[in-house]
Amino acid sequence: MTEVVRLPVDLIDPSPFNTRRFTDSELRELADSLKRSGQVQPIKVRPRPGGRYEIVVGERRWRAARLAGLEYVDAIVVEMSDEEVIMAQWEENEARRDFTDYERALKLRQMLDTFKCSYGELADRLGKSKGWVSNHLRMLELEGAFSRETLFKLFEFQARAILSAPESLRDRVCRWVDEFTREHGEPPSADAIKDYIWQLRMEEELREALGGEEAAEPSVAYEASDTKVEEAEAEAVGETVEVEGGEGEEAVEGAVDEPEETPREFIQRTREIWPGATDEFLVDSLMSRFGLSETEARRELEEYYREKYGPSAPKVRMPRGETVKCPVCRRPVDPLEVQSKIEELRAFEPELRACDWLERETFKRLAI
Repeated sequence: MTEVVRLPVDLIDPSPFNTRRFTDSELRELADSLKRSGQVQPIKVRPRPGGRYEIVVGERRWRAARLAGLEYVDAIVVEMSDEEVIMAQWEENEARRDFTDYERALKLRQMLDTFKCSYGELADRLGKSKGWVSNHLRMLELEGAFSRETLFKLFEFQARAILSAPESLRDRVCRWVDEFTREHGEPPSADAIKDYIWQLRMEEELREALGGEEAAEPSVAYEASDTKVEEAEAEAVGETVEVEGGEGEEAVEGAVDEPEETPREFIQRTREIWPGATDEFLVDSLMSRFGLSETEARRELEEYYREKYGPSAPKVRMPRGETVKCPVCRRPVDPLEVQSKIEELRAFEPELRACDWLERETFKRLAI
């Protein structure tokens, strides 16, 4: 039978291998619980030189006990090597629902450094796949890119979406994710991150095709091109450019009088420059460029399709208005991204019952 002893709080030191983060609010809550009900579960420690002890698992309880002003804590004393401590902490934390993917990544790096093993060997030891280990460790590439508060809130698949951005766009994506997290309390979904990256890439290629300048930072995903896009477009076709704050209009050298572009012509030109432009981006661009309402912009796009394709014209697809709510994470889900969402949900629901529901509801909504 394992013996539980009472040890002075002041003789116990935190573990040098701990990678968990303890917030003030959760420590205060646990301290209040210890005052009311006492310590329910003992911590585990190992003896150290000089009559002191080092925590193996239970550092949160120990910190809360100190905060509550307790002099003693219940503990189990065991002899353990560094490797055994690290593995015990891994198993303890993996059983917790609040163990974040970034904390997992920190622990995995610690294991690699301590065990001196390969990704594959570590995966075998943990009963995980090599890809699982690799994907979590890639989160460490984002250290320093934004606040640690955001890192602790990111899931691995969200980090993977950020890392899919080209190096030239990575900083802008990280700034947007950081600002979104501060504003909303949680990071954007992986789908929203991918959409934002697509938006940046499209604007970058559009400017390159038009001979324009570097893109200015959009404030949100799907935001229509800003005034710099319009200036680049104007320069490309030899129009007059009006510079805000200047002394009037300055004619571009070689400018010729061009008729004002119609919404239909704008759609055609954008399609030629960027064949993959989505209906959503075209509608947003028409609203921004021509001052149309969303209904008017959609009607222009529908008319364009009818003129171009006749009876076989496709329908205008606006996925942001066609969402279903995931029964697991409770977030809106884009029906056009069913497969990627199902992959995300495997982490939440191994038996995929929620995924079956999501797939059924999505296909029902889209009638496909």
